[in-house]
Amino acid sequence: MKIDYNYLIDFLSKKISSHSNTPLASLSPDISMENIGLSSLDVVIISGEIEDEFEVEIEPSVIFESKTINDVAHKLLKLINE
Repeated sequence: MKIDYNYLIDFLSKKISSHSNTPLASLSPDISMENIGLSSLDVVIISGEIEDEFEVEIEPSVIFESKTINDVAHKLLKLINE
């Protein structure tokens, strides 16, 4: 399954915005994940939503260990496009 990078950034931004109560307009691909305020539970839920949407297994650590939304997207593209 080939996924467009911009679609992935949009998907991640919407999910992160929803779970963190951060306005979507204030999220950019280069915002620090540490500054977003996601809880561990939020990350687990987002990981499940990613799995459902893109039919790929992803460990929550992929999100935890990423510095930015952009980093998450690049890691996911590698998993999805394998």
